[in-house]
Amino acid sequence: MSSFNLKDKNVLIFCPSFFGYDVEIKKEIEALGATVLLFDERVFSNVFGKALIRLNFRRVIKYFIEKFYTNNLLNHLEGVNYILLINPETITPNILQRAKEINPNVKIITYMWDSFENKTFSKEYINYSDSFLTFDPVDAKENKVNFLPLFFVDDYQNIKRKK
Repeated sequence: MSSFNLKDKNVLIFCPSFFGYDVEIKKEIEALGATVLLFDERVFSNVFGKALIRLNFRRVIKYFIEKFYTNNLLNHLEGVNYILLINPETITPNILQRAKEINPNVKIITYMWDSFENKTFSKEYINYSDSFLTFDPVDAKENKVNFLPLFFVDDYQNIKRKK
């Protein structure tokens, strides 16, 4: 996102809570001048709920998904410039379409750090994203989306290599 001018922009991030990467991404975007709201992309934090999501039982938990994204996305869209979806699993195309209806100027950016082989349903986000990026060069080529390698946090630059 660094090629975007983020000074005085409002960004909503939906990202799995994963080893603090979500917080580091938020900090980096804030350092570029944006105001950021960060949400854990997963509707459930318990093992059973996560299993339902991972096994793509979105229809079973539709009520909870709708409630979560209404409260945390659709009700926060006024003045939002960007929605950043990182490795999404639960948001539905319908919710993304509704977000665009509420705020036609919002740009939806999706980044996958898993391959489509692991999350085949993720391909459905391509048509609802203004920009779609993946870490997987094969997925990028086969699906005509942008390739963006994995990132790392600055803390790893200071690790000394041992032979």
